[in-house]
Amino acid sequence: MYQIEYLEEKENEKYEDIIKKVVKKCFEVENLIDSLLYISITLTNPENIHKINKEYRNIDKPTDVLSFPMFEKQEIEEKIQKKDFEFEDILGDIVISIEQVQNQAEEYGHSFEREF
Repeated sequence: MYQIEYLEEKENEKYEDIIKKVVKKCFEVENLIDSLLYISITLTNPENIHKINKEYRNIDKPTDVLSFPMFEKQEIEEKIQKKDFEFEDILGDIVISIEQVQNQAEEYGHSFEREF
């Protein structure tokens, strides 16, 4: 369902628990529980997400999250409808700046978990 990578960020069970809960719920809502799809999630810092943002989006600044879907909306809808999940495949990549998540949680006055 998901794969977590830490890029210059310490492994953290709290992050993994949140990710597990959110991804499971998303897969339930989108009828993907029985699929062989998974999401790659990279947890990193502002410097690394800045580099990725510049390289892939030509935007020269850090951000809180980047997402890179592997399917167009219509493609994934057809796969779900046909239950076309014969092989393990990546649904997409998500890159999250943990520091930015914390900063925005404080700025917006809500919990880290909600912002994450």
